[in-house]
Amino acid sequence: SNGAARPTLKAISESPHLAEVYELLDQADPRYVLQGLTRLEELWRTEEKGPGLLRPAMVGYALLLMTTEPDMLGVTDSVAGRALALLALAKHLGPDLPVAREVAFLAHALGYTAHARALADKGFRPAESPGQEAIEAYIRGDAQALEAVVEEGGSVLAGYLLTRTLRLSDRRVEATEAARVLYESSSGSIPGRMELINSKDFGAAKMLTVI
Repeated sequence: SNGAARPTLKAISESPHLAEVYELLDQADPRYVLQGLTRLEELWRTEEKGPGLLRPAMVGYALLLMTTEPDMLGVTDSVAGRALALLALAKHLGPDLPVAREVAFLAHALGYTAHARALADKGFRPAESPGQEAIEAYIRGDAQALEAVVEEGGSVLAGYLLTRTLRLSDRRVEATEAARVLYESSSGSIPGRMELINSKDFGAAKMLTVI
């Protein structure tokens, strides 16, 4: 990597009005994800409805489902309901819309992992950003591809998805190290804190939780 900043989730074909939304989603932090979804609702009322708005919305709801585990506030059912409505809307607007990657990501977050993998096996449109590469690698469970995205200057999102992939693959030592890197590089963000706790690093867990 030459050290230059790389584009993150924002794809070159998207509306420029969505740039701030993608920047918020790329933090993978529920506080910023909610801000991004609020902005999307505003755009939905003022811009043409279509895949340009559906893509970040599905990514946002997938991240909310993932980053609010465990569900201490009882919000999962509400978020899941909205997520399912988005999937239905995508299907209603047209089966040929280029949103398969985002549909698979949201389906994966909802627990429909077999369906998500089946969509991945059919192939997605070419990735236009490191964020899209990271999402696709996460759906496939490809830690090596995620590591490559992170090493090339990937965002908090890429580091978060890498840590989850390692943890869910029971690669605990690597997951703990990735969680520490994520925590330090994201200035102690919620995803960084939660993944450090979930990595079963009990020293970190004691430091980051109220006991």
